[in-house]
Amino acid sequence: MSQNTFSDLEIFLCIGQSNMAGRASIEAQDTGLLEDVYLLNASANWEQAENPLNQFSTIRGGLSMQKLGPSWEFGKTLQSYGKRVGLVVNAKGGSSISQWAEGTTFFNQAVARALAAQTAGGTIKGIIWHQGESDQGNTNYAADFTAMILALRKALSIPDLPVIAGQIRKWQGKKNINTIISKLKNTISNVDFASSTGLFHLGDNSHFDSESQRQFGVRYAQKYLELTDQVNGNTDIIVLEDTHVQGGSQANNVLNGNLLRVRKTTSEGSTRKTWLKFDLSNYTSVSNVFLNLSGNNTQTNFTVSVFEGPDDWDEKTLTRNNQPTKGALITTFNSPVTGSNVYNLIENIDITSYVQAQLNGDKIITLVLEDTTDDDVQLRITNSEDARINNPAPFLKVTSTTLAVNKNDIMGFKAYPNPVNSTNGYRLELFSPTGIENIQIFSLVGREIKSFDKIKSNTYSLDFSAIKSSGIYFVKVQDNKGSKTIRKVIKN
Repeated sequence: MSQNTFSDLEIFLCIGQSNMAGRASIEAQDTGLLEDVYLLNASANWEQAENPLNQFSTIRGGLSMQKLGPSWEFGKTLQSYGKRVGLVVNAKGGSSISQWAEGTTFFNQAVARALAAQTAGGTIKGIIWHQGESDQGNTNYAADFTAMILALRKALSIPDLPVIAGQIRKWQGKKNINTIISKLKNTISNVDFASSTGLFHLGDNSHFDSESQRQFGVRYAQKYLELTDQVNGNTDIIVLEDTHVQGGSQANNVLNGNLLRVRKTTSEGSTRKTWLKFDLSNYTSVSNVFLNLSGNNTQTNFTVSVFEGPDDWDEKTLTRNNQPTKGALITTFNSPVTGSNVYNLIENIDITSYVQAQLNGDKIITLVLEDTTDDDVQLRITNSEDARINNPAPFLKVTSTTLAVNKNDIMGFKAYPNPVNSTNGYRLELFSPTGIENIQIFSLVGREIKSFDKIKSNTYSLDFSAIKSSGIYFVKVQDNKGSKTIRKVIKN
């Protein structure tokens, strides 16, 4: 085939350690050739994708070790959105993040393979990264990751290349590295994470099983589409943090990791309420939002109240005695009887109005679930540590037609470097081939900080040095034709 055959490919670099390479069994549904999904082969040419996708990795272990990874379903999901996808899978089992630092063999091979892919045809659109098992005690992981991604973006000449990082296993309890991975987006721009909540291992306590790898691939794809404003319709937002608190002798105890519970009795020691936190930072508007829970109630129907809550809490430290004060009532729902050891999905708890209001702020959503009647009935809710694919942790089903601070209606628009800091003089360089007319800078809660009108230039150096506080800001740019784009900018 000629190079022009692949000119419309959207290329993704799939790198990391063994769970990205794939150790799960390749089952019947994972065999054959994927339509409109291509794999960069050993000759640096495109061929129709077929498992194992890490077979052409230039740094892999033995071929027999390469099995099903998340990039298979990732490619299939993107193809279902009408894309033609090119996958560059170059993972290495057991590798630490230090082995992927700028200038290392793994880094250099990733860059070489990605650039070779563009020569074969197509455009690099993103990176999906799964690594962290080898760095569970690495307190500098966020800094190491940021340095690696900035170096990759520079080497590929794509300063705002989207990146999705996947969490590691959760079946042994939440690892600190997962908390770090979930917060990488606050350290470097145009990054998000794919949750591993509900995924399970293949029997070796280390590697995701086949069904989990498929689900992980879908989550990677959905996060990429969210981050780049390409999703319309329904998406599921998995709970970011979850725990419950209890009175009496448990009032000072952190109960994270246990089943979530809602209960009210005349005895304070038996009273429990659940705290949930969700991240909707990729959304600027929503049409509908419904809370969904996997619940167990062996006694009788009762009413659960859902209150709004402040976001200044952490699942690893929250107790009955240090919990912040909850806010106003959002809604109520019925807790049906399920029977002993049976967990059924409690669906479509409408919290749309609350979420719509919150999207004008920090886009972090806290819900507090409480029984306000002394009826001594208990609802047990599956938590993120114990969730499985068919017994999910709390999640929001979101319907949206407008997404993302990364929405880019100005074709060819660029904003770099990001974050801005003392090294780059706190300056964000803007470029628009259709000219820059107006610029506005907003705080995280939507307050306008500065504006610049009638610029009438294709370039502009936006100075953040006079903005004293570090943090996340939004830059809104309008071009000479009236098109607009918004970028999230981090000031360190």
